Amino acid sequence: AETELSLCLALLEEKKAKQEKCAEEYSKVYQGLFDCEMAFEAFDKAENTLKLAIDKMQKLREFDEWKEFMRDLAQLKVKCQKYEEAVDICDELLRNDEEYFPAYVLRQKSCYHLDKGQQVIDDFYRAKDIYAGIEQMYFYAADIFLRNGQNQDVMDIINQARENNIDFSFDLRMTELQALRRLVNSEEENERLLQQIEQLYQEIQTDEEGSLEGQIYGIQAILFEQGVLLQRLRRYEEALGKYHQVLEIQDDHYAAIYGSAWCNYNLNQPQKALELYEKVSEIYENSPGYYYEMGLCHDSAQLCGLASCFPQQSCRISLQ
Repeated sequence: AETELSLCLALLEEKKAKQEKCAEEYSKVYQGLFDCEMAFEAFDKAENTLKLAIDKMQKLREFDEWKEFMRDLAQLKVKCQKYEEAVDICDELLRNDEEYFPAYVLRQKSCYHLDKGQQVIDDFYRAKDIYAGIEQMYFYAADIFLRNGQNQDVMDIINQARENNIDFSFDLRMTELQALRRLVNSEEENERLLQQIEQLYQEIQTDEEGSLEGQIYGIQAILFEQGVLLQRLRRYEEALGKYHQVLEIQDDHYAAIYGSAWCNYNLNQPQKALELYEKVSEIYENSPGYYYEMGLCHDSAQLCGLASCFPQQSCRISLQ
């Protein structure tokens, strides 16, 4: 009996070894084909290859290989900006393995682009509990908080990134500075923040590895932040110069136009300020501050008949 049992076990081990070898060979073929198709940007063919591989691994019950091909498929969906489909794939992965780290990272990125902010935050914390060393997931969480005006929450994410020795990208550093700009109050704090942004500006100009498009985006973002801080410090000529540089890059940057209007008013150019305010009227039509500042400009331009209507409009909006 023992001999027969040993023989059965040996046969099972042999069968298992053959199956594992078979799965490994299939995996290598599918992976090689997929890599070639991706190199030639044949994304439809690459997707079909992955689906064949996933089906084969499922039939062979090779769960680890199945997960890897499913991960590749989710990455491909993200690359092709098919974020909803990527989320569905990640959901399936996590139903099978709730500790599978790549699925959280890919789902977080997809939900970030789908404006599903709460899922971005939830996946950040789930992923960080498994592995805390991916910079991108800190940025996505911090930027969601920044978009929603939760600046202290942004700083909490930033502090967690520092605690985990994350190497900050430009985007994460910029998110931190934008949150700080909204949190600081004193002139001294604004001056210090202005110096930090100037340092970042010098770094991005000397970064030879970054793309030209990325550098332009980074410079524009920095110039705008400099403009806001200079405006706060009542250095209106300098602020106006920064806003002008922003508008040379993007002529419909409405926040820079709005800032330019206020600087022109404070530089005794109310008519120019009014022209700029008019350009962004649709954006700020529900802002009490917009009508108040327009009223100040009209008053300064001695258009008293028009000026009186703007403070009233501001009050009506404030009460809504």
